[in-house]
Parts: sequence; structure tokens; C-alpha cells
Amino acid sequence: MKKLLLVLLLMPVFCFAVKNPCRQIKKTSNPVKKARGYESPMLEHVTVLKQYKPTNFFVLRFYLKDAGQHFGTTGAVVKFADGTELKDESAVVECKQEPSTVTGGVFSTGSQSGAYVLQGFFKITEENVTKLSTTKIESIYLSDVSARLKDKDAVKLKSFIACMKDMN
Repeated sequence: MKKLLLVLLLMPVFCFAVKNPCRQIKKTSNPVKKARGYESPMLEHVTVLKQYKPTNFFVLRFYLKDAGQHFGTTGAVVKFADGTELKDESAVVECKQEPSTVTGGVFSTGSQSGAYVLQGFFKITEENVTKLSTTKIESIYLSDVSARLKDKDAVKLKSFIACMKDMN
């Protein structure tokens, strides 16, 4: 009976934490670089980062995979459910080939899987933060590689941006 009462008492606290996306954002610090900021949980293809010391930046970090090489490319795009889009042509796309997991004996080679991991940063500015925090993001692009966001990730992403825009 006591356990049931305890569960009933703690349930509203747990529900509040789950419903409030701002509680999922982690405060980050790097004592060596004297950096401080915030990071949202990693969604399937994107996370939100904000740093306020020693330099200020607020970005969406995109993480995509593709079978083709994209070395030396630039450009990031956010497409919204309402058909509009935001572009950051200056976003540098980092491309690295993902190592494969080879199972076998002692003579296994360190071959590559063929998949390329692309990472890039889309700048969140005073001009685009309102759109990003109020309109559902449908898909993201790095160079010419795209990923469609799941509905639940799109809702979370919008909430994380809204929470972090006023954090210092």
C-alpha cells in the first residue's frame, strides 16, 4: 500500500519532467577551454547547441549519412511543414567515412563500410530564431543530402530551440 501511495505521489513530478522539454537540456562546461553552454538531447538527425562563453554561438548540429562522398561541400537548409525554407550557404559540411564493424578472426581487415557521415552547423540568428521555434521543421539538408524528421522529433526540436533562445 505504501509503494502504491509513493508511486501516486511521484507520478505528477515525473509527468511534469517529461512534458517540460526545457528540463531535458543539459548545461555544459569545459574547464580547459573555459566554455559554458547548453545542449539538447540528440534527436535522430539533429541537436541544438548554444555556447555563451568564451564565444557566443547558437546552432543546429545536423548529422546525416550517405553512400556518396561530400568532401569540400557547403550549405545547410531547413525546410518547414508550411513549405518555406531557411538556407545557410556558408555552413561547412564535414564528411568522414564510417569504419565498418568487421567480425572474424585474427586476419580481419579494417575495411570501410562505404557509408559517409556528414556533420554541419546551421546558425540560429535573431532573424530566424522565431521561425525555427514556432514552425514545424519537416526536413533538413546538408549539401544535397536530406533527412525527413519524425513528427515527434520535429515537435521536440521546436521546443528545445524555444527553451534555449533565452538561456544565458
